[in-house]
Amino acid sequence: LELTVPLLKHPSEIFLSQLEEASVKLILQNNKEVVQACLSCLGSVVNQVTKNFKLIRDCFKEYFRWMTKFKEVHSANSNDPRLSANLSDFRRAMFTVGLLLRHFDFTQEEIYKGLVHGADTVEEVFRTMFYFMRYNRREIQSDALHAIGFICVRHHKFMLESKLKTLYIDILTNQFYPAIGSTRLNSSHITISYAVFCLKKKKNSNPPVT
Repeated sequence: LELTVPLLKHPSEIFLSQLEEASVKLILQNNKEVVQACLSCLGSVVNQVTKNFKLIRDCFKEYFRWMTKFKEVHSANSNDPRLSANLSDFRRAMFTVGLLLRHFDFTQEEIYKGLVHGADTVEEVFRTMFYFMRYNRREIQSDALHAIGFICVRHHKFMLESKLKTLYIDILTNQFYPAIGSTRLNSSHITISYAVFCLKKKKNSNPPVT
């Protein structure tokens, strides 16, 4: 569907609406692999065919609200029992928001129009995710790094800023993140992020000959 729907000359509006609705429902209910596939499909269908950016904004607002609320509670009291009770919903929200920023360009007004942070939406999401790199649970740090990697696929500038470069060096040198099993995973996230970044830069600097 991701590859074929944009090729259809006159797709049914009912079919497209049902496809969008089904994708959003699957995002709400299923595991990471399904969520990733559905958002990739939505990225293709919405960006190239339906232009239904309101659906994307509504989805973003719902999940980012979870993230900001979780951050507020944690900032006030890192031992608040609500954090553990809502941890799974928060992790799903951070994963989903990262993918939304990978597949949709939230620096474009047609997408960020009506959002609280407007043109600064991407910057605010990055700051919120970066906050959780100092969370006291290793799996949350890993989730945050993974989500930041999704953002960097589209927004390369973050990888060249000192804040993220310093974080990567801290992880790889174990200055803040001790080697207790997840460092290998974090290191792979860093390597993958830089590999994707370098490949995209190479592709952009070497356009195909026509």
